Amino acid sequence: MRELVFSGVVHPERAQVSISQSTQYLCDPQGNDIGTLIIEISVSQITAHLITSKEEIDLFTWRNSLQPRIEVLVDSFGFLVGCGYEIEIIKAYDVKAKKDHIYGVSIDTLPTCKSNDEVKERFAIISSLFKDVEGGLFQRCLADLRKAIRNPYDSSLHCFRAIESIRQIYCHRNSLDPEKKRAKSWSILREDLDIGEKVINDNIQKFAKIIRHGGMAPFTEEERTRMLNTTWDIVNKYIDKYGTK
Repeated sequence: MRELVFSGVVHPERAQVSISQSTQYLCDPQGNDIGTLIIEISVSQITAHLITSKEEIDLFTWRNSLQPRIEVLVDSFGFLVGCGYEIEIIKAYDVKAKKDHIYGVSIDTLPTCKSNDEVKERFAIISSLFKDVEGGLFQRCLADLRKAIRNPYDSSLHCFRAIESIRQIYCHRNSLDPEKKRAKSWSILREDLDIGEKVINDNIQKFAKIIRHGGMAPFTEEERTRMLNTTWDIVNKYIDKYGTK
């Protein structure tokens, strides 16, 4: 058996959310018992104690799968009091190894700027895209990229919606009805940015489609890494092609 203790916080902390202990029993997709999760929130501080029969532990995959189990408690409380809260899992402690793992705020595998000068240059190029209707759509794209990082469990939904915002730009640019000409607009996007249909479908859309319709589509941290990198690649291609210095 392995024991992990996850720690986190409910935002905004000044709300001081407290929820009494909740015990949840975990099963794999085949219905086999794989562990127990005990969650308690005291003055917006989250403690989640996981006891599992799985010896191989991927701390990122576990965080991604446990986060919605904690969120549902906070969302239930928020619904009752008319407030919107967010949670953040900050740390995991492996009891057996006696080691802490602090979750960072960035995704190390993403193609990011390597220097402050590059950040300034790219920032100026991105800023040139914020104009008229198309700028508003690109703004929504960037907002979803932020949410894709911040909400691991829904990363596929936000990644696909970010690309959808760029598709909407092509609809506006080519006077296409976004709904009636979906196939046409997707074809224009893929051809213009040189991205294969299978790349988007296999890495993002197949997960996002289920979530968009209210279902559940869990994925591993490895799969999440691929969907994030695919999305960043598409958005960077759009920026490089239409942004100006």
